[in-house]
Amino acid sequence: MSTKAQSVPFGLRFGIFLVAIALTFLLIWLLGFILDDVAGIRGPDRTAIESRHVNASLVERNKQLSRNIEDLNRRAKRQSEIQRELRESMQNAKGTMEQMMKLQRMALEQKAPPSAAEKDALAAAQQRFLAAQQAFETANTEISNASEERFTLERQKREAEEEIARQRKPADVEYNRALQGHRLKLGALRLGIIV
Repeated sequence: MSTKAQSVPFGLRFGIFLVAIALTFLLIWLLGFILDDVAGIRGPDRTAIESRHVNASLVERNKQLSRNIEDLNRRAKRQSEIQRELRESMQNAKGTMEQMMKLQRMALEQKAPPSAAEKDALAAAQQRFLAAQQAFETANTEISNASEERFTLERQKREAEEEIARQRKPADVEYNRALQGHRLKLGALRLGIIV
């Protein structure tokens, strides 16, 4: 036997060795592709499982409540911006009124009646101040109403979320069971392919 092994030329043995190595790498590469394909098999659909257990109208109501709360937050923020602008307007009108009253006091001290233009300017400043103050109070009322409404909606949202969480518990159990079964199938497939 040793004479037959020696009678095979070295080049042929080396060629067979290279082909065996190449085939081994190709087989390993093929197994990698197959295992990747097996790993890509989709597991259980959580959304489908959840839809069987969770009331869809309750989920939609929860989303609508979230949108309403966001809308109220935007309205309250806008009213706060309006208040900031009105506060500046009231400060300007107040400064103008103080200057006009100071001028009228000085005119009265000098025994000169205020001119019609000064009286009109003071009246206009007072009017601007009162209008800004009224608008400020309206914005304040809007913020207060939005805050009260937001509080009510947030309470309703919490109740809806608690009910959704209660309904999701059986869905979670079913999903975890299905996921575990899926993982076992994938593991068995992988092991079968490798073996």
